Amino acid sequence: MDLEGGIDIESPLGVNPSSDGSRDWIDPIVGGIIHVDLMEKLAFRVRGDIGGFDIGSGSDLVWNALAGFGYTLSERTTLWLGYIVSSTSTTTTAAARTCSNMIFP
Repeated sequence: MDLEGGIDIESPLGVNPSSDGSRDWIDPIVGGIIHVDLMEKLAFRVRGDIGGFDIGSGSDLVWNALAGFGYTLSERTTLWLGYIVSSTSTTTTAAARTCSNMIFP
């Protein structure tokens, strides 16, 4: 018995609304990586993914891409320097739309 008058809501996918306005969601994604060893200690990598596809409670479209160079310092350590671009687009209600884009050098 809930004496405070609250309501507990649970989604079958585990994505639950919260009273503080935050929102959790699950997005299906697909992506890939291309890795090229340029020299013994120098490599180049391109990675990207895309998801959302307006399925379920997730975003309408989410994607990101990364390109960078790696220098091998030891057998277990590589220092990477790259560039990443990311975008998320979601519709929370019919009248509200959220879109964020991020670029990191």
